Amino acid sequence: MTKYTAKGIVKNQYWVLTDGQKRIGEIKANGVGRGYTVTFNGSRQKLDSSMAKMKRELNFDWVEVPKRIRVRPDQVHGYPTDCDPFDGVWDLQHKVPIYTKEKNSKSFFCAGWYLIKKGRHWKEKFCPKLISIQRYDWRGPCKTPQELLRIKA
Repeated sequence: MTKYTAKGIVKNQYWVLTDGQKRIGEIKANGVGRGYTVTFNGSRQKLDSSMAKMKRELNFDWVEVPKRIRVRPDQVHGYPTDCDPFDGVWDLQHKVPIYTKEKNSKSFFCAGWYLIKKGRHWKEKFCPKLISIQRYDWRGPCKTPQELLRIKA
């Protein structure tokens, strides 16, 4: 007898049945204490059983999908910002993550830590305006101030 795989999509609610890479059916929970609906190769069947009993009755390998990595809301492409960015994008010309702070804003800021040379001195800046790196020499972006110090040394 062939053993199929049931991949959990929503924990204890929804599974996709596969035969290798091919999707062959699904299992849906009907609610607490209301059983499950199994759709397999075009036929539908309702099971009035508990989760443990269902796993014993159906001959499947039960696999849970790994959790997604959550992105912190105060970052753009992994670089820290000084606020929650409205829209974060990657600037291809300067190769830096940029964002705006509000919906109708025309000022772009660069996410992360930078060294910017104004005059004869290099200064550390956190989230400078995009226009600053367009006008002056700069190094970055860095994710931490310690990483910035390694560039400075």
